[in-house]
Amino acid sequence: MKLIFVYNADAGRLNAAWDSAHKLLSPGTYRCSLCAVTHHPLGMKKQWSDFIESLECEVDFCHRDEAEKQFRLNGTEWPAVLRVDPEPVVAWLTAEQLGEARTLDQLQTLIRGKLDEDV
Repeated sequence: MKLIFVYNADAGRLNAAWDSAHKLLSPGTYRCSLCAVTHHPLGMKKQWSDFIESLECEVDFCHRDEAEKQFRLNGTEWPAVLRVDPEPVVAWLTAEQLGEARTLDQLQTLIRGKLDEDV
């Protein structure tokens, strides 16, 4: 199985700078719950990168503009986690499910639980 974590942000340095500023200045209106719990102002949290490395599946990351172009998933709410293997590509975890995970520990529990269901 391959999972792709799709952030509710567009790719590029300017977009990354804008998103970082938005997250710092107005966290209550920041629109990417996935990024909000997995990153700090200087990048990915070590707890998150260690967790990703511990998963027994292939993992990749991308931004919504890249996912929409590559997978043609118009109408999908972001962020989301896509399962791309086996096909067809599906939203494995939805924006709503990810939004309920308010902490990194809750997100990790959600992902582990979903992986256990798929075994």
